[in-house]
Amino acid sequence: MTTTDYKEWMQRAFLKVEAALSEELITPASLCMTEDHIRSALVRGLAAAMPTHAHRIDTEKTVSWTNNPCWLGTNRVPEQGRPIQHDVFIAPHDGDNGLACEVKWLKNEKAGEVLKDIWKLVLSRGIASEGSAMRIYFLLGGEGEHFRATINALYHHTPRMADLSWQRTDQALPNPKRLTMANLLGTAKGKNAVRDLLKWGSPPTYRTPPSCRNEFYTDTRATWRRPLDGQIKKKDGGVLVWNAALWEITAWGLSTRPALNWTAKRDAMLAPSPDSKSTVRR
Repeated sequence: MTTTDYKEWMQRAFLKVEAALSEELITPASLCMTEDHIRSALVRGLAAAMPTHAHRIDTEKTVSWTNNPCWLGTNRVPEQGRPIQHDVFIAPHDGDNGLACEVKWLKNEKAGEVLKDIWKLVLSRGIASEGSAMRIYFLLGGEGEHFRATINALYHHTPRMADLSWQRTDQALPNPKRLTMANLLGTAKGKNAVRDLLKWGSPPTYRTPPSCRNEFYTDTRATWRRPLDGQIKKKDGGVLVWNAALWEITAWGLSTRPALNWTAKRDAMLAPSPDSKSTVRR
C-alpha cells in the first residue's frame, strides 16, 4: 500500500470516530466516551473501510524495541512489567512497513502524556527513508477545555514543543507544522516524556533508544468539532463540547538530515532532576 492509500484508509476510519462521538452526545448522560471507546471506534472504522485488510489490524501491539538492553551499559534488559505497546497497529503488507497509531481521550490536561505517545511513534518509525518507513498517526480527542488546554500547553511553551494544529479554515485542513525532536529534548516536559517511556524498574533503569530522525512534520488528516449551535447542556448548567483530530507524523518534504544524536544527549537526559530523590542504577 502507498502512503496515500494509508492516509485515505485512516481518514475513512475517522468517520467511525465521528459517528461514535455523535452517538454518545445524544445519550442523556453523555458519559460513555472513553479512550477505549474511541480506540474501538477507530478499529471498527478501519475494518469497515477496508474489509479485505481487516486481518492486518491489531491493538496493543508490542514495539520491536521494548526489550532493548540498558542504555547505561550493564547488559540488563527489562524483565518484568508491561511491554511498550502501540494502541492500534496495521501489520506490514506487500513490501510496506505497516502503520502505528496512538490514541488519547482527554478528561484532563495531559501534555506530557501526548509527548510520550509522540516519542513512542517516532522511535518505532526509526530512520528509514520516508517512502519505506512505517506510517505513524496520532488520534487525540477529549472534552473541549482539556483538549484545547493540552494543545495550548504544547504550542505556547517556550521553546515550542509541538504544533498540533487542528482547526479548519474554510473547510481546509491546517498546513503541516515542523516537529524537531532535539528541540523537544531541550524542554523539561519533552525530556521527561522520553525518560518515562524508556525506563523500567526501581531505582530506574533505561532502555537504549532506537535511532530515529530528528525532524518531522505533524500533518492534520482529519478533524471533528461539534458545532456551537444547539450544544448539549450539562446538569451543572454548562455545555458539552468534544473535540477530536487525527494527525500523521511524516517527513515528506524534508531533506535527508542526521538522526537524533542520542549519545550526546544521554548523560544530560538521564541525570536526576534537581528535585528528584531517585538514583540511576549504573
